[in-house]
Amino acid sequence: ILFIITFLFFLFRMNKVWGDSSKQVPCVRSNQLVQKLQRANETTWNLIGTLALEKGQVNVAKDSFSRSLTFNRQNTTAIVKLAYIFRKFHEPRKAIEILNSAIRAGNEKEEIWSSMGHSHLILGEYKSAFDSYQKALILAKSPKV
Repeated sequence: ILFIITFLFFLFRMNKVWGDSSKQVPCVRSNQLVQKLQRANETTWNLIGTLALEKGQVNVAKDSFSRSLTFNRQNTTAIVKLAYIFRKFHEPRKAIEILNSAIRAGNEKEEIWSSMGHSHLILGEYKSAFDSYQKALILAKSPKV
């Protein structure tokens, strides 16, 4: 991330030194660059979170996945992994909250509904778990039964 910030600073600095107003980068290209950087940041935080989770550093993983969501609120990987962390550490209600907010925001993917089913199952809410798993199977491209 430090590299990305340094690189951006360098680009903007060089544009001021060498560029005049007629040769500046068009706004469209700037927006594309910002989008690429946001995707890179999102991916980087997901990787950091995954590595932290593998090393057992749960707080770092939780922080990393939360930061990933600041770049993309619809990031399925971060949402599902956060829900997993909350389920694993006996907070399935918190996992359900996160998953419900993703669904309300329009992120209706198989992984979200499957994770929702796991959370309801842990709480003993079998009807809700069944409904969530059923929705996940409907959304699955090729369900494995």
